[in-house]
Amino acid sequence: MPSKHLTSIALSTILATTVGTPVARAADPVSPLLWGENLGLYRDTLDRDWFLTNPDLRAGLKAAHTAIIRMPVRGPSDNPTDSGWGNEPEFKQAAQDVEQLGLAPLVILRAGPPTAQTLDVDLDVVDHMTDLFGDRTVCYEFGNEPDLGGSGFIPADDYVAKWNAVVPALRQAAGPNARFVGPVTYQYDEPYLRTFLRGVASGARPDMVSWHTYTCDTPEPEEDCLNENGIEAWPDRFAAARRLMTTTLGHELPIWITEWNFNAHDTLGSDPKLRDQQFVRDWTRKAIQTLAENGVGGSMHYNVEDLLPLVTPAGAPTTQGKAFKEKYEELAGSPPGLRYTFEDGALSGWSKTGNVTAYAVSTTAGGQDGTHALRATFSSSNAGDLPYLHVNPPGGGPKAGQTYSAYVYLPTDVSTSVVVKLYVQDNADNWHTSNNIVIGQRGSWVRTAFTPDGYTGAAKQIGVQFGETPVNTATTVYLDSVTWS
Repeated sequence: MPSKHLTSIALSTILATTVGTPVARAADPVSPLLWGENLGLYRDTLDRDWFLTNPDLRAGLKAAHTAIIRMPVRGPSDNPTDSGWGNEPEFKQAAQDVEQLGLAPLVILRAGPPTAQTLDVDLDVVDHMTDLFGDRTVCYEFGNEPDLGGSGFIPADDYVAKWNAVVPALRQAAGPNARFVGPVTYQYDEPYLRTFLRGVASGARPDMVSWHTYTCDTPEPEEDCLNENGIEAWPDRFAAARRLMTTTLGHELPIWITEWNFNAHDTLGSDPKLRDQQFVRDWTRKAIQTLAENGVGGSMHYNVEDLLPLVTPAGAPTTQGKAFKEKYEELAGSPPGLRYTFEDGALSGWSKTGNVTAYAVSTTAGGQDGTHALRATFSSSNAGDLPYLHVNPPGGGPKAGQTYSAYVYLPTDVSTSVVVKLYVQDNADNWHTSNNIVIGQRGSWVRTAFTPDGYTGAAKQIGVQFGETPVNTATTVYLDSVTWS
């Protein structure tokens, strides 16, 4: 059977419709954006960062239902007030990987340098993300833990002044689908949040508010991580933040917890709680359940490498990763639309029509999602001859108005000009077909999409047509991650 997974289209829809509006409560659908992850992306780690160097790890995060990735923009030194973009290669590679995985990005912008320098760097970041993600939603946090002491401390009044000076220009550059988040405190800091909400200019209001939450350091006993000293204190903080927003703004904003775990500091493994797998499982399940029950709109596990990773570099789920995935499947379920990824090695009902000389599930090019894809070799006899691959999805395909997408990969040695056309066949046997989509890239996955209209009910068949120039040339293509929503 085809696997089911959250798609980039569904994520864009969720982001576009849920941020900046009152959030769900326990009885409403749980946001898949609760299943997020934090990256490190330290300077000069292009050859050793876990996320950047391990495709199996990235596939493992996707398999665990990770939906959103938080990526820091770091400075050129350990001094947070120094201007510049120190991890530009690492960040850009991560952004490309996130885009290819079909996940949503949350970018940690720099707020530490003087305002003009902050704006220069952050505009460079926004321009890059806009070029890469197009009209898809990108979320931006302004700074990181400005209330934490030390050289990175920014008093609340100064943070608000920087926000008001920088964020409007960033919002204009990023376009209407961008979302901005603050004040990103290291814990629920009500005075800091109050100053922020009261001080933001009317044209610079945040789309969401965020903070971080950890429950217990190394010396503290396990029970304090779970009881009123730990997770059980979270609902009161959510309620207090919502009262503050209503009093200050007149309405609530979504709450995002952009870092969470039980121990924020122990990366050396000296905390015995890290080795108690039953505790890790119980704590993780209770944490996600509490976030969901309290209508939190998005959250990001901390983190991909240093503390309690969700998956190993080889992509195998850890105890926390297993609990993370289990809670998604319990609470969020699968989104609308089957997703064909061919990861079980089967054709999943796909067949061919026309001059397709061979088709089979293959691992030669890997997959857009995982390691498998549907490989086909076709030839066109003339410009109007479009051989095609197709499937009749169990329960029906896209309804009118739903977007149907497929990823296509052309090997680097393909010299022909290749076009694809997506189509659906409705229950009256009428075809609804996209325009020609030229696949200009080689050696990378290309997303194609089509939103059919003009019929009722669910389509009975979906497919992808292929054309080549010059004709009568055997062209090899790969197909993966076919879905609709």
